[in-house]
Amino acid sequence: MKLESIEKYFKEQFPNENSMDKKSEFIFGAANENRKAKRVLLSIDLSIDSIRKAVCEKYDLIITTNLLLNQNKKITNKYIIQKFSLLTKYPVIIYHLNPLTNFQQNFGPYGILTKILSLENQDAIFTFKKKTEYPIGLICVQKSLPNTANIPNLRLKDILIKIRKQVKMPVIEYAGKLNQILKSIALILGYRQLNPNIILKCKEKGCDCIIVSDFSFYDIIYALEQEISVVKVPIWKIYDLFFKKLANYLSVEFPLTKFDFFLSHNPIKQFPNENLNFKNKKYGEQNEKGDRF
Repeated sequence: MKLESIEKYFKEQFPNENSMDKKSEFIFGAANENRKAKRVLLSIDLSIDSIRKAVCEKYDLIITTNLLLNQNKKITNKYIIQKFSLLTKYPVIIYHLNPLTNFQQNFGPYGILTKILSLENQDAIFTFKKKTEYPIGLICVQKSLPNTANIPNLRLKDILIKIRKQVKMPVIEYAGKLNQILKSIALILGYRQLNPNIILKCKEKGCDCIIVSDFSFYDIIYALEQEISVVKVPIWKIYDLFFKKLANYLSVEFPLTKFDFFLSHNPIKQFPNENLNFKNKKYGEQNEKGDRF
């Protein structure tokens, strides 16, 4: 597989012009158009472990959603230096992929979440940057069922149960009433934190609930004042499902190239967890006074 082929494929599936975030592009190595990749490693992040695997097992290309350098500063961090030291041992190419630019892609992050929650797209949420309008999320409604006159009401509890089972999240952070009926849900994924501007945009669109990758205490209070429930689904969990699907799609598109998925581990831990022998084994289960489901 030529590198220009994989770049063309991603530009078709996840066009750069639809995002105000970091573009999809090659970010490390001599990625000339005629160079070929026989082995490709898919990794959510660019940890030292993922780079070491790529170098030691001689992968030609790493496809990741993370950047090698998040800020243009002097390289003094010992972990960054160690990454560059590893990358000098084998001529691997790194491609940064932003898969959040295509809301309609079935195997993209938004497509995965809408399928899990049995939702269908209705509209998009836009924001402005330098007088240019960019989509930052989706507004969805409950998917209509064929030959079904009366669709049961979708409640916040139903959303939480589906996320816990299919995204495999034993503990879900949320704010709102479990029995609240949801008519319209906003999906805002990625590294963009919830803020009052986004909450007001969702309110104007008639949303009852926002599913977001990150939030703060004060933004939750503001959302509840607008009668909007909020559910937190870390982008790491969605990217984990996305890369597994992407590996299958790429294997079909480029059958002569071997695609492997490097399973990154979430660095964020919870205390207590299942590995600790505490008497209170019901920690994390829902109760009306708590905020965990």
